Amino acid sequence: LGALGGIYTAVVEAPAPVVVVAWDMPFVSEGLLHRLADGLREHDACLPQSGGRRELEPLCAAYGPACREAIEASLDAGDLRAIAFHARIGVGILPLSEVARFGDPEVLFFNVNTADDLGRTDELWRRLESSPSSGGRTPERRP
Repeated sequence: LGALGGIYTAVVEAPAPVVVVAWDMPFVSEGLLHRLADGLREHDACLPQSGGRRELEPLCAAYGPACREAIEASLDAGDLRAIAFHARIGVGILPLSEVARFGDPEVLFFNVNTADDLGRTDELWRRLESSPSSGGRTPERRP
């Protein structure tokens, strides 16, 4: 059932609200994830604006328990878009200006889908490592 099926499984199986991140987004920051989770205090789901073609990143977002029935309805209707259920819940949008506090959105939401993307990942990683804002710290790599 694609990405929506993955979000649904996380919402159903988790004992608490969840923050999901697509496996191919290696540069999402811990701070951004915490901020998205905080958005669940006021909303059923919290998604960041991305500045990309989709404008939102549903695969880097926080989802609460109220999403379950809304996602079920979308799945039952055969609508597998990752945002198919949004009209049925309260969605909070983290503005791009706030997302940018956690890093360059183009880098944060960079997807590794091809061999060329993988090569670009190494380039971006080196750039982040040598960035003055990193304070000489190497960003934490995710497994």
